[in-house]
Amino acid sequence: MKNQLALQGCTPEPLMNYLKSLGILRLISEDAEHGDTEARGAWQNGIFYLRSRLTRDGLAAFFLDQYRPTPILAPWNGGCGFYKKWDAQSHSFKNRDVVVSLERIAMSSSPRFEPYRKQIATAKRALAQIARPIDVEQATHGLSNDERKKLLDSMLLFEVNGQAMNLGKANKDDFLAVVRSSVVGEETLLWLDAAIVLLSGQKKNRREAPVLGSGGNVGNSDFSAMFMQATAEILPLLHDAKVPANSSAFLKSALFGETVCNLPKFSIGQFDPGMAGGANSTHGTGGEPVNNPWDYVLMLEGCLSLGGAVTRRLGASRNSGVFPFVVRSSSVGYGSAGVDKTRGEIWLPLWSRFASVSEICSLLGEGRADISGRRATTGVGFARAVASLGVDRGIESFVRYEFQERLGQSYLATPLGRFEVRAQPAASLLRDADAWLDRFRQLSQGDTSSPRLASSLRIIDRNIFEFCRYGTEFRFADIIWSLGRAERELALCASKQGNKDAANVGPLAGLSSRWLTAAADGSAEFDIACSLAAVNDRTGKIGGLRSNLEPVVWANGRWNWATKDRRVVWNNANLSSNLAAILGRRVIDCRRAGSKNLPIGSPCHTPLSAISRFLAGQVDDQRLEGLLWGLIAVDHTRRNADMTQDQSSAPPLPRAYALLKLLFLHSPIRTRMDEHGRIMAEFARVRKHGQQGVAESGLRIACEPEVLSLLGAGRLTEACGLAMRRLRVSGFLPLPHRLSGGITRDSEWEDQSNIVDSHRLAAALLFPISSRTLTHLIRLVTRPSSEIATSIL
Repeated sequence: MKNQLALQGCTPEPLMNYLKSLGILRLISEDAEHGDTEARGAWQNGIFYLRSRLTRDGLAAFFLDQYRPTPILAPWNGGCGFYKKWDAQSHSFKNRDVVVSLERIAMSSSPRFEPYRKQIATAKRALAQIARPIDVEQATHGLSNDERKKLLDSMLLFEVNGQAMNLGKANKDDFLAVVRSSVVGEETLLWLDAAIVLLSGQKKNRREAPVLGSGGNVGNSDFSAMFMQATAEILPLLHDAKVPANSSAFLKSALFGETVCNLPKFSIGQFDPGMAGGANSTHGTGGEPVNNPWDYVLMLEGCLSLGGAVTRRLGASRNSGVFPFVVRSSSVGYGSAGVDKTRGEIWLPLWSRFASVSEICSLLGEGRADISGRRATTGVGFARAVASLGVDRGIESFVRYEFQERLGQSYLATPLGRFEVRAQPAASLLRDADAWLDRFRQLSQGDTSSPRLASSLRIIDRNIFEFCRYGTEFRFADIIWSLGRAERELALCASKQGNKDAANVGPLAGLSSRWLTAAADGSAEFDIACSLAAVNDRTGKIGGLRSNLEPVVWANGRWNWATKDRRVVWNNANLSSNLAAILGRRVIDCRRAGSKNLPIGSPCHTPLSAISRFLAGQVDDQRLEGLLWGLIAVDHTRRNADMTQDQSSAPPLPRAYALLKLLFLHSPIRTRMDEHGRIMAEFARVRKHGQQGVAESGLRIACEPEVLSLLGAGRLTEACGLAMRRLRVSGFLPLPHRLSGGITRDSEWEDQSNIVDSHRLAAALLFPISSRTLTHLIRLVTRPSSEIATSIL
């Protein structure tokens, strides 16, 4: 019969409590006689649940009476207890407590420590064979205190039958290879694999797991030595000795979260920052680090489940050390994100289905996060892998830790929150930008990189992470916005002479049209940017809108940076001025090229509601600008949509815009009367003629470039008067009509200057519109007349 125990002392945070759960399940599953090989564990409601034949009291009894500590030794570290650190000034050992702890276990008589005693003896014999005798007094004779200290610090001293032995400071990689082959046994080998992976053929032939510091120690604190000290506090070392008095209370606190008092002074290190002591850690100005020894013992037992491995990627020439779900740090996804010094981050899985220790170890040992066939190497990459379900199935969420440098040069495992596993199909689209992002990342992280590029990269990573975490079209549009911001900064760097690194990155391009669907958040900013980014010239003589934003040229099937191009008019002015300048430039280029059609057509049309909001100043110009710069990299050739919005919630469309826009159309127009006597208008279709497009016949309203100059000077009334005269010449009867005596009423347009800003109006004339919008504009500023419609047909 299985019992389901809620281990309230095992929670996802802090790291120590998570690792305890792994240690508890592993230890009872490996003991066939007193434990339960069929035990299962799962995470539910923020607590680790154990399903086992053991009862609550039976679980406590197992650890108090039957638990055999795993021989955790680290002879590759100077503070492991094998070596005596000599103080040249006091002529005594500095690490006496550590050495004594190891010797106490080596001299113990309890059967529970039999594996530990054998491993210590094996390690001592192996170390004695590779060490050399030394006379410390003779070796340091005649040296100053500083020289003695430097020499002694370079030695690894220990005793064999009263004789001092020295291992020296040999190459650590070579020494680790010897330790692995002849010093440690099979059980201690689990500890070595959890702390260090040995490689070959590289400058540094090892990889160290950030969970265990720098190879099983943090600074002068060695985890194996602290494990031995903690074990001696809670388990009897001598045969037939009783369990220490406080051990049972400490164990129940570690397992079931029961309150316990009088915890011993014990440094937990990086695994539980809240118990590390220091300023403001308790009542008063500071406090000593205290902890439960059982917490530490079970935590290190759990670390053995996080053994590393060596993998060889297909096509790679070098081996790479891989620890489960460990990646490089990404300073995103939490409130205090910055440019901190870190040792990386680890994403630890949470699962709600009860699983055996073999299943969990398989998940942790072989678990990997992939992005489009590549292993995720950063926190942002891991988030992408989770969002695209490029992780092992069965995981419901991850708890994320980063190993940040705090308290001097100490590192703390700082929890960065939970990341729920939910599919975000649009996350797979990011692979379109991977090659460009890799080059941009390399450029922005260089020694001579501009801080503006580094800032742009952080914003990109932040927005990708937030989208993968929460989804929604708006957050995907944020990614496009941040890419546009980076593209503009890169264009500025590439335009500077001699900046070859920026030039080698190249312009952002090749994003599929599916990006438009994924980012269509229904905002006016996105709809306007989408329609503008797709503006092009069907004749091929003038080029797309991108040529007005940055100096680029299409060559050899890709976009490349070009020398200064006179078509580029975008500068540091505000958005309205830049858009009006683009329209003016394209009008000039149209006349210079002898083109009949104004090159402002687009397969995407700006909705009337978006135009109304832009003219009323109800859009975020900065976001619109960033989206425009990002969307110029999207392939719009497969997109042909008339985006619609609810016009009822938008402000009324100014009649001045309707009047002036009729002078800035990309094609001739054709009109007819419907059955109700209302004008219906449409743009003349474009038929193919060779590689170019030629519009069918229809009414071509001549463009008036002077209108842009008048709007730029704030002379809206004059611009409207000029537009009315042009429309009359073209056969329209613009409102208001002449009086019966033939007197015009153009002066009535003076009231428009108080309704709309002339600079934003000039910018809005660039927006591509659909035939339906054209019909609305004509009806808004002209009088219906069957004679007019017939004459235009």
